[in-house]
Amino acid sequence: MFSDELAANICERIAEGERLTDICKESGMPNRRTVWRWTTERQEFRDELARATETATHGLVDELVAVCRTKSADSVEAADKRTLTENYRWLAARLLAVYRDRQQVEHSGGVTLQVVTGVPEPEPGAE
Repeated sequence: MFSDELAANICERIAEGERLTDICKESGMPNRRTVWRWTTERQEFRDELARATETATHGLVDELVAVCRTKSADSVEAADKRTLTENYRWLAARLLAVYRDRQQVEHSGGVTLQVVTGVPEPEPGAE
């Protein structure tokens, strides 16, 4: 059932922000399991789907910015927006490394490592 045309259509729609679940519910489309199987069998399709997902993630972040720029009518709407933006931000960070929080760890000083092998010898005078 795989065809380059069908694969391109799926990837294009995902890049535009459609969910794979919704695409696969349509008549004539493969089910999600089939699409995921294609990603294990076809390197080119896997790469194209990854690029489509990356494009969709940038679109998601664009929507996030639009939501943040609109004024809230009241505190309930503001709370809803905050929840929505936190969820979008979390999702974007999981999908693309560029949106992850950056952590930098620095270490100064030395490290002492004592390796013990076998059974330790008893110390003299110990019972």
